Amino acid sequence: MPPPTILLPRALSDHIVLGRTDGDDVSSATSSSQQEHHEEEAAGGSSEIICIHLLDNHRLPDEEDQQQSPESRRRRSMKDVVSFVINANRFVPSRDDGDRVVYSRTLSSMPNIPQAMNDIDVSFIEKGLKLGGALPDGARVSAIDIKPLSLNGFLSDVGRCHITYEGVVDNDEDGMTPTPPARLVIKLAGAQSEAGEEIARENNLYHMEAEFFRKFAEYASVGTPHCYAAFEDSKFGNVILLLEDLQDRDGLYFVNQLEGIRRKEMMDMAVSLSALHAQHWSWEGAAGLPAWLPHCTDITVRNPCNPAHMERYLSSAFVDEAHCASRGVGGEVRKACLQITERADEIREAMKRGALTLCHNDARSDNVFFGDRSGAPGGVVLLDWQIMSTGVGAADLAFVASNSVTDEPPSEARDKAYVKAYWESLTSRGVDPDRYSFDACWHDYLLGIAWTYACLTVFIEFGEAEQMLEDPLCRAMHDRSMLAVEGLRVHELETFARH
Repeated sequence: MPPPTILLPRALSDHIVLGRTDGDDVSSATSSSQQEHHEEEAAGGSSEIICIHLLDNHRLPDEEDQQQSPESRRRRSMKDVVSFVINANRFVPSRDDGDRVVYSRTLSSMPNIPQAMNDIDVSFIEKGLKLGGALPDGARVSAIDIKPLSLNGFLSDVGRCHITYEGVVDNDEDGMTPTPPARLVIKLAGAQSEAGEEIARENNLYHMEAEFFRKFAEYASVGTPHCYAAFEDSKFGNVILLLEDLQDRDGLYFVNQLEGIRRKEMMDMAVSLSALHAQHWSWEGAAGLPAWLPHCTDITVRNPCNPAHMERYLSSAFVDEAHCASRGVGGEVRKACLQITERADEIREAMKRGALTLCHNDARSDNVFFGDRSGAPGGVVLLDWQIMSTGVGAADLAFVASNSVTDEPPSEARDKAYVKAYWESLTSRGVDPDRYSFDACWHDYLLGIAWTYACLTVFIEFGEAEQMLEDPLCRAMHDRSMLAVEGLRVHELETFARH
């Protein structure tokens, strides 16, 4: 069987090893096929690289990898290539001779893209599918039906698009003709409130998610939805994403955040987030990450120390003594959280120090699909990358645990189990355990619990406190984070400064 053919953009060619997997040595030297790929791409042809071999659990190659023996590298056989195809999370048809194709995501700048869900028509969907390589020659979109999703976002307008086609041929003899999707998820600029949309635009969050699919998703070591196309209006800052409907991917399931996830899902989250964080780990802090990425505390909805909204928050029903008592977060829980608000500036400064990595920053269960590893690398597919930034990896984990887990109350025993799984996976992927001990990771996790609660005080910016607390999701996220602060005694930490 010949080695598989995988289509990838040239930008990734510096991070792969080219070679054969039938017993010959794997060489990292530029091959003739790679050179042909570069020449063809320069001439406007397709982006094809022959036999891609990804090293060591999907990490980019480092000096240690290059020094390993040919036999050690050979043992990373075709299973690694197949895993990479799955991790790429794109449309992956296969054919009998073992070849595989991955269609690249497309980012297109357009002067006039639809401004609202009602403006999206058949021609726009057809254009997106063609750009994404998902519409066979001779096929066309004949009708669409867009319905709002029941779980819409705080910061975006999201709908499900059912598509009818003409000219799609069922008999695909070579296995290389794409079968267009029956449904898409459409995500565009817009929010449940004017305040939410204003925050998103001020922080460039719509553009940031498009950048994730353009610059990171191609080689992300965590599961992400396939993005057929991303359109951006440079004049007004609007963005439209045409995304895979994960309900159509076998082996996945969704857990409503109000219901909450269990230990099994949380352990999968720990391992998956560790893969993302290890892949982008920087001992030099923000200096070792792309300069265009913001730090999490520079984003309004993840800044724990915004004097304007903190003042409003402290005089609101969110922390009113009687209101807290009626919600089960009064007494010692409320007192502990008020102590955290007094240390918000310390939390913000601590979050900027030490080793940093690429963080999702909103990996709550409403933004996750879970499942078996055939459909979700590591058992997890992460959605909604608008708030991605540099940050503290363990704090990314703490954000999930503090507002999404419901089968056990916060406790040192429960949460240390999550952190142990995360730290062991993180260090197995190349992060030096001597430089980043378990104790340091646990401290960062507790910092993350404090940061999560302090960040969620931003809910006061989305509406009046009483109104926001009537929203079951808002109330659950906020009050669960309060319980985590007190349950883990985070307010008793002498310092949030990182080890």
